[in-house]
Amino acid sequence: MGIGGTLVTISALQKINKETKKKILISMRPNISDLFNFSLLGKSEKFNYSCLFKQHKFIVLYNRTIYKNTITKSIDRFFINILYKFRLLEFYDYFLISISQIAFRKKNFLLMYINSSRFSYGKEKKNGGIIWKNKEKNLLNAIFLGFKPKYTFSSNFLEPPSIPFKILDKRKKSILQTLNLVENQYIVFEPMSNKKWFGGLREWPMKNWNELLKLINKKYPFLRLVRIGTNLISDKKLKFSNFLDLTGKTDFFDTLLIIKKSKMFIGLEGGMMHMSASMKKNSLIIWGCLTSPSFASYKKIHRVLYFNKSCNHDFFPKSCPERSRCINNISPEIVFEEFEKSLKRFKSGINYLN
Repeated sequence: MGIGGTLVTISALQKINKETKKKILISMRPNISDLFNFSLLGKSEKFNYSCLFKQHKFIVLYNRTIYKNTITKSIDRFFINILYKFRLLEFYDYFLISISQIAFRKKNFLLMYINSSRFSYGKEKKNGGIIWKNKEKNLLNAIFLGFKPKYTFSSNFLEPPSIPFKILDKRKKSILQTLNLVENQYIVFEPMSNKKWFGGLREWPMKNWNELLKLINKKYPFLRLVRIGTNLISDKKLKFSNFLDLTGKTDFFDTLLIIKKSKMFIGLEGGMMHMSASMKKNSLIIWGCLTSPSFASYKKIHRVLYFNKSCNHDFFPKSCPERSRCINNISPEIVFEEFEKSLKRFKSGINYLN
């Protein structure tokens, strides 16, 4: 689970905790050997989780394994493979989650399996890809579907999680001074997406980024251009006198604070977008064709630029019918115009371009 998925999950769990007053117990899906030991919690393998989960008292992580011999492990694998082959994993998870209502009733817990598609905004895996649950209003409602009983509450729009700001104040008071950054005198941008997971479906061409930053640099030379992320730009590195490249040089909380104190964030659908939303930061989001912005964007917080070509957002991976021209047709001039408007008066929402 990437940082974007983590933040969306925490947002959904916050909503559930607020409505039900129950804590959420997160575990791996149990194997057949776990069930024979009367456990609804997975004890075969540990899972990686973000430190953010630990910052919230309503989230309880069960991440302990027990020794299992080779025969037991083989039986567990065979059982899961059979369920997967006959597309019964969803039913299996549904059954266990339903049973957990009785098992955890006195402990006031709701159970979530971190490796189950029931708690993802992907509906199911098919032909090596993912079918999105984009018939729901947004990502949060898609995650709500995994829990039982079925809740009557829903979110009309995607809401970001609340981040414990005390962490930022306590740990990162000097980060701006260290980097020689002045509050509201720089913009943060992220031109890269996670190609390993989603290819280039979310990416805006680097030549467009160069042109946009040239326009900003020329008219607003006092604004520093700050890039934070993890993917190096390599030979396409941007060359501006006021450009500060912090790629791979900041941790999660550094990045949050730098975004929070910036003038604006400009980026793509992805982890940085979710981080800027959690800071309630005015942002311009250049939208690709991986998912629908009505399903996965923070339209109440961000200004989303979307070249609407009636793309099919049901399945990933896919070949974009426009060969990504939907995002390529968003010109640097259009983004710069929106940038200038946003400096004067920021207006959130989805701007459907034609």
